Amino acid sequence: MQVKNGGKELKRLRQLAGLSQSELCKLSGIARSRVSSFECGYCELTDGETVRADRVIRGVLADRYRGLRSVVEAGLTVPRGA
Repeated sequence: MQVKNGGKELKRLRQLAGLSQSELCKLSGIARSRVSSFECGYCELTDGETVRADRVIRGVLADRYRGLRSVVEAGLTVPRGA
């Protein structure tokens, strides 16, 4: 039986950040089996796990934003097809 949860949203955000499940787990300290089960809808994450995953994903996205912003501010262009 599947549990109604935000697993699909976590997966979407994790992928948006360019993280694999393994990378998210390594950075957050959450067991990969927990993330996998959550994304499939078979369990819920604890509040602490949710906070840790959120911090990791936000941090990665913020770093990528800063990197892109510095490229734009420097007047550099990204090659087509990159």
